[in-house]
Amino acid sequence: MLQKLRHLLVYRYEIDSDDQTPTKCGFKAPEQIRCLHESLQKLCFLEENQRNILMRELGRLNQLRRLDIVKLRKRAGRAPCSSIEMLINLRPLSVSAIRKGEVIDTHYLSSSPDQFLQRIYLTGSLEKFTMPNLLISSILCLQLCKGKSFVLTGL
Repeated sequence: MLQKLRHLLVYRYEIDSDDQTPTKCGFKAPEQIRCLHESLQKLCFLEENQRNILMRELGRLNQLRRLDIVKLRKRAGRAPCSSIEMLINLRPLSVSAIRKGEVIDTHYLSSSPDQFLQRIYLTGSLEKFTMPNLLISSILCLQLCKGKSFVLTGL
């Protein structure tokens, strides 16, 4: 029914009882969100769903200019990277792992989304970071956890 929807931003904060740190929680979008491929420009704060279908379908949202993914698990594997590569209008990209020690796996990226990508925010652990053809003018913000070693390439 919302075929002309341009911005979908859904989130809430939860306070961790152990350290009183606020955590941003997003939403698990239905698979039918792919029907908004002609209109949706901002999609925030998307959580990975159990079957990982949505992560594979993100690449069909070809008008997307902003994407924020929260609570990403390493087991999502190739699907988010494959989708991100197809988002040619993407400007800021933010990806946060489900917990501090969880690895954000970027080694599946074979090319950066586009030359117009302006900002990348990664929150989690990295084993290796590659973003081929990323322009030096892009802003890269890494919030790393547990001091994992990583290699920056393509910058």
